[in-house]
Amino acid sequence: DELDSLVEKGLVRVEDAGGRFDLLETIRAFAAEQLEAQGETTAAHNAHADYYVGFAAEVAADMRGTNQCEAMSRARADHANTLAAARWLTGGARGGDATALEKALQLCGHLNWYWHIAGHHMTGRVLLDELLALAAEAAPSRGRALAWLAAGMISTVTGELERSLGEWQDGYEDGLTVGDEEVTAEGIMGVGYCHLGGGRMEEAQPVLAEAISRSTGGVSDFVHALSLTLEGMRRFATGDLEGGIATVEQARQIQQRLDDCEGGGVALSFLAQMASAQGDQERALGLYRDALTLFERVGDHPEIARVLCEMGWTALAAEDAEGAQDSFRHAVHAYELVLSLIH
Repeated sequence: DELDSLVEKGLVRVEDAGGRFDLLETIRAFAAEQLEAQGETTAAHNAHADYYVGFAAEVAADMRGTNQCEAMSRARADHANTLAAARWLTGGARGGDATALEKALQLCGHLNWYWHIAGHHMTGRVLLDELLALAAEAAPSRGRALAWLAAGMISTVTGELERSLGEWQDGYEDGLTVGDEEVTAEGIMGVGYCHLGGGRMEEAQPVLAEAISRSTGGVSDFVHALSLTLEGMRRFATGDLEGGIATVEQARQIQQRLDDCEGGGVALSFLAQMASAQGDQERALGLYRDALTLFERVGDHPEIARVLCEMGWTALAAEDAEGAQDSFRHAVHAYELVLSLIH
């Protein structure tokens, strides 16, 4: 066919064992000139952006479903395309195009968990800050609700818990207004996490209970399991060790069914902390190793570094100096990799 002919002539390159194709830069530049000459540049950019808004929605659904690792691979492969689409739509929004603004908000909101796991927090921050400022006076929309969740996630990672709390809350409220049950559940879960991270256990309890309630019944098993995991950690932090273990193990049953590597890794690392608190360092280290396996599958390098560091402290508690040294050394290398990925 025509594509095979272009490959044979060296005008198109084959990548990823034939799964993707790429233009030579000179051909790309020529094609762009022809689009401009025919007055089709804007239409081409709009078609590209529309495709990747849909692509990002599929990635978001799979990240929360049963194809998380495969969705991460697809999103990584098309990172340059989703970023180009986001920037094109943001340019339109900047010029007053309300449709482009909503599409840009949806695109960035859908990329939330991909950006989080892949470490694209600064890229997301720049885009979201501008888009949410442009949408500040607009009526609540699904796009703005999703974008608030993505902003809240970024602020959580950067340690800005009070800012994060407001962003998760805004996502929750916009989700309520537009009637999006999944967004609403994830928003209130984020509010609960902020209270938990800030040591406000009394405030965390009712909102995590709401997150668990709102995410049940098929609304979002992914959010439901994460909410249970956070509630288990809250119980552990307030002295209910057995209740904490039981709640996180309930979350693990859901995560195993989903093959949820991200949520499962978090839950296993929490169970490891609880095992360590019980004095069972050997079991704790085994749980940490299981968490590492899941984080490695999904490619979450910050979580890999965190778990390795916690394994070092656990090995010290077990009076295993050599094991601790090994874990801390690997943690240092993991954090160096995280720094190289920050953008």
